[in-house]
Amino acid sequence: MTFNPSGHEPEMPTNEPLLDAIVALASKTTPENVEQYYQALLNSQLYLAEDPDASPRPIMLVDDDGGIILPVFTDYRRLKTVFPDAVRYSATPAPELCRIALGNGIYSMNINPEQGPGGYLDRDEMEAIARNEIPDTSQREQSSWDNPNFIPMGDPNLPTDAELDAITTQASLWLRRLPG
Repeated sequence: MTFNPSGHEPEMPTNEPLLDAIVALASKTTPENVEQYYQALLNSQLYLAEDPDASPRPIMLVDDDGGIILPVFTDYRRLKTVFPDAVRYSATPAPELCRIALGNGIYSMNINPEQGPGGYLDRDEMEAIARNEIPDTSQREQSSWDNPNFIPMGDPNLPTDAELDAITTQASLWLRRLPG
């Protein structure tokens, strides 16, 4: 993995098939959508920002339990929006990136943090992707509002935040009118 020393915006793929697959899977979990998502992920190159204070290490996040999360992006624009101070970056095939992360004790990835559509990869998924395999999700807990695995934000076909707030407000008013 090498970082781009020039800092110029690359002319690399934006991983549109992966973005489409994330939105499809977030909208409806079907075996076909799961297959499409993992296949798109296996074929993608994900962007990683270099930590300007700890070169050549990537920028990493920490979850509430102190675990390391590797933020990765489907395109350069999303990376620069979240990490505008990142001077260098790398675009690496997802399987290779998973192998590198796992080899360094990183067991969680966040795809497109704050700039979805995005999602999370856990250790089991990363291990399968690192082997160029589609993860077996048959025994997994399904994604839900309380436990989301895919975040379809940023899709023009989804309601805006203002529309979601209006829907939530209307639903709350309706629920208050119910007897009991």
